[in-house]
Amino acid sequence: MSYLKNNIIFLILFIMMAFTLSGCEEESFKEIQNTSLSICVDSAGKVYKTDLQDSHITPDYRPLSTSFVLTGDKLYFINTKEMSGQNICELSFQNAYAINSLPIDLGEAAVKAIAIEGEEAKTTTLYCLAMNMPENGFMAAFSSDGGEIWKKEFDEGVNQLLLENEVLRLIRDGDGRFYALTMGWIFLFNSDGDYRGKIECPGKAFIDISLGGKNGIYATYQGDSGSQSFLAKVRFQEGKLTDEKRVLGNGYIFEGTNNTLLLYDSDSVYSCETDSERVIKLFDLKDYNIVSGEIRSLLQTAADEILMVNWRLLEQSSPVELISFREIEGKEIEEKQTVTLIGVNSSFMEDYFNDVIVSFNKQSNDYKVVLDVIDLPGDTDSAINTRLMAKESADILYIADYKDIEKYQGKGYLEDLTPYLERSETIGKEDYLEEILKCLEVDGKLYGMSEAFGIDTLMGRVSELGDVSGWTQEEFLSWMKQNPKAKSPFSLDKVNVLEYCLKGNLSSYVDWETGNVYFEGEAFKELLSEIYALDTDDKTHYDDWFQILVGKEAILEWVNVGYFEKNNIEAEHRYGDELVFIGYPGADKTPRHLLNMSCLSVLNRSNCKEGAFAFLEYVMGHKEYGESTYFTKRSDFEAAKEKALEKKVTLYDEPDGEAVFSMTEKQLEKHTELLKYAVADTLAAQTVRGIILEEAQAYFQGDKELSETCRIIQSRVQLYVKENQ
Repeated sequence: MSYLKNNIIFLILFIMMAFTLSGCEEESFKEIQNTSLSICVDSAGKVYKTDLQDSHITPDYRPLSTSFVLTGDKLYFINTKEMSGQNICELSFQNAYAINSLPIDLGEAAVKAIAIEGEEAKTTTLYCLAMNMPENGFMAAFSSDGGEIWKKEFDEGVNQLLLENEVLRLIRDGDGRFYALTMGWIFLFNSDGDYRGKIECPGKAFIDISLGGKNGIYATYQGDSGSQSFLAKVRFQEGKLTDEKRVLGNGYIFEGTNNTLLLYDSDSVYSCETDSERVIKLFDLKDYNIVSGEIRSLLQTAADEILMVNWRLLEQSSPVELISFREIEGKEIEEKQTVTLIGVNSSFMEDYFNDVIVSFNKQSNDYKVVLDVIDLPGDTDSAINTRLMAKESADILYIADYKDIEKYQGKGYLEDLTPYLERSETIGKEDYLEEILKCLEVDGKLYGMSEAFGIDTLMGRVSELGDVSGWTQEEFLSWMKQNPKAKSPFSLDKVNVLEYCLKGNLSSYVDWETGNVYFEGEAFKELLSEIYALDTDDKTHYDDWFQILVGKEAILEWVNVGYFEKNNIEAEHRYGDELVFIGYPGADKTPRHLLNMSCLSVLNRSNCKEGAFAFLEYVMGHKEYGESTYFTKRSDFEAAKEKALEKKVTLYDEPDGEAVFSMTEKQLEKHTELLKYAVADTLAAQTVRGIILEEAQAYFQGDKELSETCRIIQSRVQLYVKENQ
């Protein structure tokens, strides 16, 4: 009884303590909230008219991505195009976006960052921090006509600090002092460029630094977890950060008006009032077709105009865009006809199509495309069928596997694209590879378009497989017997061996014209028996593949080839031999390679078919993939071949340190031969293979007899073929 009493008392004390701790945590949370700028409290309720201009900086110039500095009427950047040295360029908004390479003599110095005297100044002064490699860095002030105002050489200690830490941003405060931001430190300099100390990042890494009007300098950094951004005031005299607060967005900050900061996240641009600790949403990025990852700089002018610099870093030749936002009084954003693109459960859709959609929407006067990804667990086929049958379903369907065209067309969901291509001024059927169009057609009608394609095949070393692609099923199985435990990243177990045979030789067991199938015949029984007797390696080797390549074991790799460098000198160097695309084994030695691709289809219930085709037309000319991709457009395919021959590959593990190679004509010919012998992999063939593999697995595991297995396969496949003739 005393034991029970003691436990009850303990339980009561525990509950009381829990409530007390809960109260403490609640108070602590409230305290964090009260000192946080991580929540948007309001919306400015403004509508902006945008003006987008290509600055024409690229491709003639190559700006340093962190160097864009905006003033009210000019954009400055560091040009890194010339290998012999860098220069500072000025772009004037008032003078037809003319670019002026400023006559500032930097010698051979590499400019790390620049700062500009405020737009209110009568004359423009440029300040730069630069390094003469490997040492002798300096900070200097120049007039816009190239005159040197002052220059301060750094001593050995400061040089070493700057060599070890890449400068990302240079800011000048109202008292003329300088702050050089790196990932780990903020370096402090007085108005004459003298070094005055450094401030260490209290978290994982510094992100950005900006002038917050008369409120001084602010810096942002990642917390220790890397998932939260913090804002802090930079105290020059004390050499420290104060007033740390959690802040909304990705941590990039820019100067606003009335002592505010501009910041943004993946959805919106915000104004941050550091005094009142308020974050106000200015506008949604999607309303103006902007991708947050492309924003390089922001500025809010005294006239309340917002200026933005956008640039897609992964594509150096892409345009540097200048966008101005001016508030519209009592007006709404001009509505365009909406085109909805849908697809199923694919992060790729968002990664790829978001950028393409933004690009299309920017240039289209009539249509606005929106992405709607169906991301449901369970039966995704049922989910998308329900959507497609709705009265107002969507306009475009992304089909991850072109073979599904047959399924959707059979239900009457898809629109024949042939009439649209016939009246298009930019694309026509004659412009595209015949082999690809045949895959996208049903009964002579075109139900999808694809910008690029891949080829599904087998690859290995010439020394092990021979120098000629193509082998018979008998030769393949003989090779497997001679090379027990042959390795593959995807496993070479018995089920995969059977699948490779069926991919190349299914027609030996199925007569698609008559509907007859032959899985109870001696040929198929012998195939299963022979595979059953093989000594195969049933493991996958994703993690240890490179170690296997340097060993002596035979290899056979399943590959999906979609670009011309797939077996260039770099891959052959890694494999230690010349490579061959040998293909799937067939009845004869004709190479068997299978085409694969995704595609876009227009839905016949679309209320905006012309808009849907306009987007499809844009995608087909957008060339989002790399320049040596297998493009479906003939001219692009040929151009990609030329690019592949021109491309240089540098290997750094050669005896002499490094060696530069390029693709050979022989290697390129192997890719051309792939397309020559590539065939469509139909939905029917894929379905039949699935039935066979499902039943054969039980046989390989010893759960079923050979005759029973073949009888079940015969029955199931015969029923499917008859029903789908």
